[in-house]
Amino acid sequence: MTAWIETELKLALPDEAAWNWVRSRLGQGKVVEQTNHFLDRSDRAFASARVGIRLRSEGPRRLLSLKGESGQADLEPVTRRIELETAIPTTEFDRALAKGLELAPWIAKWREIRPESGEPDRLELGAFLDESERLSSGMLLERHASFSNRRETIGLTLDDSAGELELEIELDRTTFPGGRIDFEIEVERTSERDGMMTRTHRALSEWLSQEGHIQTSVAESKLARLHAILEMPDDSHSSG
Repeated sequence: MTAWIETELKLALPDEAAWNWVRSRLGQGKVVEQTNHFLDRSDRAFASARVGIRLRSEGPRRLLSLKGESGQADLEPVTRRIELETAIPTTEFDRALAKGLELAPWIAKWREIRPESGEPDRLELGAFLDESERLSSGMLLERHASFSNRRETIGLTLDDSAGELELEIELDRTTFPGGRIDFEIEVERTSERDGMMTRTHRALSEWLSQEGHIQTSVAESKLARLHAILEMPDDSHSSG
Protein backbone atom coordinates (compact mmCIF):
# COMPACT_ATOMS: atom_id res chain seq x y z
CA MET A 1 0.00 0.00 0.00
CA THR A 2 1.32 3.42 -0.90
CA ALA A 3 1.80 5.61 2.18
CA TRP A 4 -0.43 8.66 2.22
CA ILE A 5 -0.96 9.30 5.92
CA GLU A 6 1.70 10.56 8.30
CA THR A 7 1.30 9.87 12.01
CA GLU A 8 3.82 11.99 13.88
CA LEU A 9 4.99 12.80 17.39
CA LYS A 10 6.90 16.07 17.76
CA LEU A 11 8.54 17.04 21.06
CA ALA A 12 10.31 20.37 21.45
CA LEU A 13 13.58 20.27 23.37
CA PRO A 14 14.23 23.31 25.59
CA ASP A 15 17.70 24.18 24.30
CA GLU A 16 20.86 22.99 22.56
CA ALA A 17 22.18 21.43 25.77
CA ALA A 18 19.22 19.04 25.82
CA TRP A 19 19.73 18.23 22.13
CA ASN A 20 23.41 17.51 22.80
CA TRP A 21 22.52 15.29 25.79
CA VAL A 22 20.40 13.04 23.56
CA ARG A 23 23.17 12.87 20.95
CA SER A 24 25.83 12.04 23.55
CA ARG A 25 23.63 9.41 25.19
CA LEU A 26 22.64 7.60 22.01
CA GLY A 27 25.74 8.00 19.86
CA GLN A 28 26.02 9.14 16.29
CA GLY A 29 23.26 8.40 13.84
CA LYS A 30 22.72 9.03 10.15
CA VAL A 31 22.89 12.76 9.44
CA VAL A 32 21.29 14.57 6.52
CA GLU A 33 21.28 18.29 5.81
CA GLN A 34 17.91 19.40 4.49
CA THR A 35 16.86 22.61 2.77
CA ASN A 36 13.11 23.12 2.73
CA HIS A 37 11.37 25.53 0.36
CA PHE A 38 7.66 26.30 0.69
CA LEU A 39 5.60 27.36 -2.29
CA ASP A 40 2.26 29.12 -2.56
CA ARG A 41 0.18 31.49 -4.64
CA SER A 42 0.88 35.20 -4.30
CA ASP A 43 -2.25 35.55 -2.12
CA ARG A 44 -1.08 32.68 0.15
CA ALA A 45 -4.23 30.66 -0.54
CA PHE A 46 -2.57 27.38 0.42
CA ALA A 47 -1.30 28.80 3.71
CA SER A 48 -4.80 30.09 4.49
CA ALA A 49 -6.14 26.58 3.85
CA ARG A 50 -3.34 25.17 6.05
CA VAL A 51 -1.95 23.12 3.18
CA GLY A 52 1.81 22.99 2.72
CA ILE A 53 3.66 22.55 -0.57
CA ARG A 54 7.32 21.77 0.04
CA LEU A 55 10.36 21.20 -2.13
CA ARG A 56 13.12 19.54 -0.11
CA SER A 57 16.73 18.79 -0.97
CA GLU A 58 18.70 16.36 1.20
CA GLY A 59 21.97 15.22 -0.25
CA PRO A 60 21.32 14.03 -3.82
CA ARG A 61 17.58 13.57 -3.23
CA ARG A 62 14.94 16.07 -4.40
CA LEU A 63 11.42 15.66 -3.04
CA LEU A 64 8.04 17.31 -3.52
CA SER A 65 5.50 17.08 -0.68
CA LEU A 66 1.89 18.09 -0.28
CA LYS A 67 0.73 18.15 3.34
CA GLY A 68 -2.75 18.67 4.72
CA GLU A 69 -4.06 20.01 8.00
CA SER A 70 -3.93 17.59 10.91
CA GLY A 71 -7.61 18.02 11.73
CA GLN A 72 -6.74 17.97 15.44
CA ALA A 73 -6.51 20.63 18.10
CA ASP A 74 -3.39 22.76 18.10
CA LEU A 75 -0.45 21.29 19.99
CA GLU A 76 -1.75 17.75 20.16
CA PRO A 77 1.29 15.53 20.89
CA VAL A 78 0.40 13.06 18.14
CA THR A 79 -0.96 14.26 14.82
CA ARG A 80 -2.34 12.44 11.82
CA ARG A 81 -2.46 14.17 8.46
CA ILE A 82 -2.35 13.53 4.76
CA GLU A 83 1.20 13.73 3.45
CA LEU A 84 1.93 12.93 -0.19
CA GLU A 85 5.57 12.85 -1.22
CA THR A 86 7.35 11.96 -4.41
CA ALA A 87 10.84 12.22 -5.86
CA ILE A 88 11.26 15.02 -8.39
CA PRO A 89 14.05 15.23 -10.99
CA THR A 90 16.71 17.79 -10.15
CA THR A 91 16.05 19.73 -13.36
CA GLU A 92 12.35 20.08 -12.50
CA PHE A 93 13.20 20.92 -8.89
CA ASP A 94 15.53 23.72 -9.96
CA ARG A 95 13.06 25.01 -12.55
CA ALA A 96 10.25 25.09 -9.97
CA LEU A 97 12.38 27.19 -7.62
CA ALA A 98 13.43 29.56 -10.39
CA LYS A 99 10.20 29.88 -12.38
CA GLY A 100 7.41 28.32 -10.33
CA LEU A 101 5.79 24.92 -9.88
CA GLU A 102 2.82 23.59 -11.81
CA LEU A 103 1.06 21.38 -9.28
CA ALA A 104 -1.56 19.74 -11.54
CA PRO A 105 0.71 17.03 -13.06
CA TRP A 106 1.76 15.91 -9.59
CA ILE A 107 -1.84 15.86 -8.36
CA ALA A 108 -2.62 13.58 -11.30
CA LYS A 109 0.10 11.17 -10.13
CA TRP A 110 -1.20 11.21 -6.54
CA ARG A 111 -4.70 10.40 -7.77
CA GLU A 112 -3.35 6.96 -8.68
CA ILE A 113 -3.04 6.14 -4.96
CA ARG A 114 -5.78 3.74 -3.86
CA PRO A 115 -6.07 3.49 -0.06
CA GLU A 116 -6.96 -0.06 0.92
CA SER A 117 -8.50 0.94 4.24
CA GLY A 118 -12.00 1.65 2.99
CA GLU A 119 -14.26 4.08 1.21
CA PRO A 120 -14.07 6.88 3.85
CA ASP A 121 -10.30 7.15 3.39
CA ARG A 122 -10.61 7.09 -0.39
CA LEU A 123 -13.11 9.94 -0.15
CA GLU A 124 -10.86 11.87 2.26
CA LEU A 125 -7.86 11.63 -0.05
CA GLY A 126 -9.93 12.47 -3.13
CA ALA A 127 -11.46 15.54 -1.49
CA PHE A 128 -8.02 16.75 -0.43
CA LEU A 129 -6.66 16.42 -3.95
CA ASP A 130 -9.75 18.11 -5.41
CA GLU A 131 -9.28 21.08 -3.06
CA SER A 132 -5.55 21.30 -3.79
CA GLU A 133 -6.27 21.29 -7.53
CA ARG A 134 -8.88 24.00 -7.08
CA LEU A 135 -6.48 26.15 -5.07
CA SER A 136 -3.70 25.82 -7.62
CA SER A 137 -6.11 26.92 -10.41
CA GLY A 138 -3.49 26.36 -13.09
CA MET A 139 -1.18 28.95 -11.50
CA LEU A 140 2.54 28.57 -11.12
CA LEU A 141 3.32 28.37 -7.42
CA GLU A 142 6.32 30.38 -6.24
CA ARG A 143 8.71 29.97 -3.35
CA HIS A 144 7.81 32.26 -0.47
CA ALA A 145 10.04 31.01 2.35
CA SER A 146 12.79 28.52 3.21
CA PHE A 147 14.58 27.08 6.21
CA SER A 148 17.37 24.57 6.78
CA ASN A 149 17.37 21.54 9.02
CA ARG A 150 20.01 19.13 10.30
CA ARG A 151 18.36 15.76 10.90
CA GLU A 152 20.05 12.89 12.70
CA THR A 153 18.25 9.54 12.74
CA ILE A 154 19.10 7.36 15.73
CA GLY A 155 17.76 4.09 17.13
CA LEU A 156 16.50 4.04 20.71
CA THR A 157 15.17 1.12 22.78
CA LEU A 158 13.05 1.92 25.84
CA ASP A 159 11.37 -0.27 28.46
CA ASP A 160 7.99 0.57 29.91
CA SER A 161 5.18 -1.30 31.66
CA ALA A 162 4.18 -2.90 28.35
CA GLY A 163 7.67 -4.20 27.60
CA GLU A 164 10.41 -3.23 25.16
CA LEU A 165 9.77 -0.39 22.76
CA GLU A 166 12.08 0.02 19.77
CA LEU A 167 12.06 3.49 18.22
CA GLU A 168 13.73 5.35 15.40
CA ILE A 169 13.91 8.98 16.43
CA GLU A 170 14.75 11.98 14.29
CA LEU A 171 16.75 14.60 16.12
CA ASP A 172 16.34 17.98 14.44
CA ARG A 173 18.25 21.24 14.64
CA THR A 174 16.28 23.75 12.55
CA THR A 175 17.48 27.21 11.49
CA PHE A 176 14.65 29.56 10.58
CA PRO A 177 14.80 32.98 8.87
CA GLY A 178 16.26 35.61 11.15
CA GLY A 179 18.59 33.12 12.85
CA ARG A 180 16.13 31.43 15.22
CA ILE A 181 17.21 27.85 16.00
CA ASP A 182 14.85 25.20 17.37
CA PHE A 183 15.62 21.72 18.66
CA GLU A 184 13.22 18.80 18.68
CA ILE A 185 12.65 15.07 18.50
CA GLU A 186 10.29 13.54 15.97
CA VAL A 187 8.94 10.03 15.65
CA GLU A 188 7.07 9.38 12.41
CA ARG A 189 4.94 6.57 11.09
CA THR A 190 3.91 6.43 7.44
CA SER A 191 0.88 4.34 8.25
CA GLU A 192 -2.79 5.15 8.26
CA ARG A 193 -3.36 4.49 11.94
CA ASP A 194 -0.85 3.86 14.73
CA GLY A 195 -2.12 3.28 18.26
CA MET A 196 1.46 2.91 19.49
CA MET A 197 2.16 6.62 19.27
CA THR A 198 0.50 7.48 22.61
CA ARG A 199 2.68 4.88 24.29
CA THR A 200 5.71 6.26 22.44
CA HIS A 201 4.96 9.79 23.67
CA ARG A 202 4.70 8.66 27.29
CA ALA A 203 7.81 6.46 27.23
CA LEU A 204 9.99 8.99 25.43
CA SER A 205 8.92 11.86 27.70
CA GLU A 206 9.61 9.78 30.80
CA TRP A 207 13.05 8.74 29.54
CA LEU A 208 14.05 12.33 28.82
CA SER A 209 12.73 13.53 32.19
CA GLN A 210 14.13 10.76 34.36
CA GLU A 211 17.45 10.14 32.64
CA GLY A 212 18.28 13.59 31.29
CA HIS A 213 16.19 15.86 33.54
CA ILE A 214 14.81 17.33 30.31
CA GLN A 215 11.27 18.66 30.19
CA THR A 216 9.79 18.62 26.72
CA SER A 217 6.77 20.35 25.25
CA VAL A 218 4.62 19.61 22.24
CA ALA A 219 6.08 21.26 19.14
CA GLU A 220 4.05 23.04 16.50
CA SER A 221 4.75 22.01 12.94
CA LYS A 222 7.81 23.67 11.44
CA LEU A 223 5.61 25.26 8.79
CA ALA A 224 3.39 26.86 11.46
CA ARG A 225 6.49 28.25 13.18
CA LEU A 226 7.83 29.53 9.87
CA HIS A 227 4.57 31.36 9.15
CA ALA A 228 4.61 32.90 12.65
CA ILE A 229 8.17 34.14 12.14
CA LEU A 230 7.36 35.65 8.75
CA GLU A 231 4.40 37.53 10.25
CA MET A 232 6.61 39.21 12.88
CA PRO A 233 7.73 42.82 12.43
CA ASP A 234 11.15 43.01 10.78
CA ASP A 235 12.85 44.21 13.97
CA SER A 236 11.64 41.08 15.80
CA HIS A 237 13.43 38.55 13.58
CA SER A 238 16.80 39.20 15.15
CA SER A 239 15.63 38.89 18.75
CA GLY A 240 16.14 35.11 18.83
